[in-house]
Amino acid sequence: MSSSISSSRRAIRIYAAAVGASLAIAAGATEALLRTHVAPQDNFARHLALLRTTDARDAAFGDSHVARGFAAEAPMVNLAYPSETIERFAWKAKAYFARLTPGRVIVQADPHLFTPYRLADGLGDYPERIAKAPGAARLLILADHHRDRIPAYWRAFLVSGGRLASSIEFSERGTLLSGGDLSAVPGRKRAYDARARVALHRPIAQFRDTGEARAYESLLDFLFERGAEICLVTFPLSPDYRATLAEDREAEAFRTWLDLIAYFREQAERVKARYVDASAAVADAGLYRDVDHLNRTGALAYSPRLMEDCFGTAAEERTVRRARAKR
Repeated sequence: MSSSISSSRRAIRIYAAAVGASLAIAAGATEALLRTHVAPQDNFARHLALLRTTDARDAAFGDSHVARGFAAEAPMVNLAYPSETIERFAWKAKAYFARLTPGRVIVQADPHLFTPYRLADGLGDYPERIAKAPGAARLLILADHHRDRIPAYWRAFLVSGGRLASSIEFSERGTLLSGGDLSAVPGRKRAYDARARVALHRPIAQFRDTGEARAYESLLDFLFERGAEICLVTFPLSPDYRATLAEDREAEAFRTWLDLIAYFREQAERVKARYVDASAAVADAGLYRDVDHLNRTGALAYSPRLMEDCFGTAAEERTVRRARAKR
């Protein structure tokens, strides 16, 4: 064997060992980051723990608009979580109420639930993710809900100078209360963010033919048949977001948005529920964390009104209508 071949093989072995050692160090550092900085403030783990342990008959379901915008108080619990699709929160609500008789139930009714990116997500492996206990993976680096976020964890850790602190408060009743003040953001940036968000949130025109629509209607049927007092809610949107919508009144996307509002009203009527369009209910930009989510102050201020609009007025009349409809 020539000395050049031997040297090449030795160089390859050294390189492979160096790469392996680097990967092992990176994996170890990431595992340490997850255990010392991320896990103690892991809101998904807290959400799963609440979902498994609460026996509240009154509950809210949806995505981040509900999770951040509805400050639930006992006996209500907020079981919404960011980025959940209709198929996911419908599956979760059915699984949850399979062991409980539902009482008052808030179901999100936002048009952006029918956008292409939400429809593409569907149910996926959500049941399996929910079934796994928090910390079930022996290594947190292998946990499903951490894996895709590891680069973001490291960026936040490095930018903050080695302090990874969440600005989100997980309340006793499951709400993700957030800081932020949209009114402090320059007007030009708010307008830019609103345009980007409205573009992302454009619903498809054929929403009635989707699996999400079938899942939504099936959830409402399930809740109605089990005697729930249902309230469908379109959650607050900032003045900037609504102004961007208004600029596009003649566009197909805005007509579809209006069609979806009509659809939610129709579905509420079908199951003798109440529909609350709260999209313009909060006008103060200082009560938003960004263009389409309430901040902590906004959620705390708006939620009592939401409960009154949903369940406080004419509750007995709605109960009678529901009872008559079942005869």
